[in-house]
Formats: sequence, structure tokens, C-alpha cells
Amino acid sequence: MDTTGREAAYRTATDEVFLFFVQITSPGLEEAVNFVGARKNITVLGIEYLAYPFSLDLPSDDGETISSVTLTIGNVTRKLTESLRSISDDIYIKYWVALASSPEVVQEGPFSMGLTSIKMNALTIEGTLTTEPIMSQSVCDFNMNPVNFPGLFKGITSNV
Repeated sequence: MDTTGREAAYRTATDEVFLFFVQITSPGLEEAVNFVGARKNITVLGIEYLAYPFSLDLPSDDGETISSVTLTIGNVTRKLTESLRSISDDIYIKYWVALASSPEVVQEGPFSMGLTSIKMNALTIEGTLTTEPIMSQSVCDFNMNPVNFPGLFKGITSNV
């Protein structure tokens, strides 16, 4: 966070407004869906961010639970619903915070997460944002076993 952002965050009253920006991407989308938590559309660096009502429920910082964020978007237009329903690939969300006075300067973020378990109804679109489960992914394409690496298992017999 830059000096202006820190001053605005620490003051009891300020004219600065913090804006949350969200970008939805997927290989199944022709172009990214960009929106901002504001009352009017905002163009930043040539990209138009549509004014959408949404909330981000950030995770607790208790050190016990897995970090996940709940994104709830007001379903003000069916275009977003149709776009999300048409996607069969993974969906990725990037979100960040900027000041309304200088939206091109990122104050916090960007944070990249995957969108999972999407629920839609007439009023809202809700999904869970999670970090990629890197601890459950394979690091390499081979198994360290006595057949492939007998030198590591010297003295151990294998019936493989």
C-alpha cells in the first residue's frame, strides 16, 4: 500500500474511497469479465470495469481453517449468468484494491484464486474462491520406488 492508501486507511475520516476490482478469466471465455464495486463504470488503463454490486467475504485469520473467500455478485444482468453457465473449463478470479482517486495504482493485491462451487439464483451469483491445492499436486512425473531408483532402496527387496 502506498502512502496515500495508508493515510486513508489509518484516518478516522477521509475523502478517499477504496474500490475492489474483480476480473474473471477462463479458457472458455472469449474475453475477461471485469467489474468494480462502484456506482459507475470505471476505465483503468484502457480496460472498462463494469459497476456491479458484489461482496468479498475474506477468510478468518485463525491459522486453523483453509483460506477461502466467498464472492457474492448481484445478478443484475443475465449476461454474467449466461457467461458463467457456458464455461466448462476452470474459472479464475483476480481481485485487488485501489483508490477511486488513482484506480491505476494497486493498493493491495492482486490476489489470484480459482472459482469453485458456483450457486446462482435470480438475485445473486455466489462462489467460493480457493487457492490452488499445490500441496496435493505431483511435483514430478515419476515415482521414487525400488524399481525406478534401486540405488535409493539398497538392501530393500521388492516384489514389484
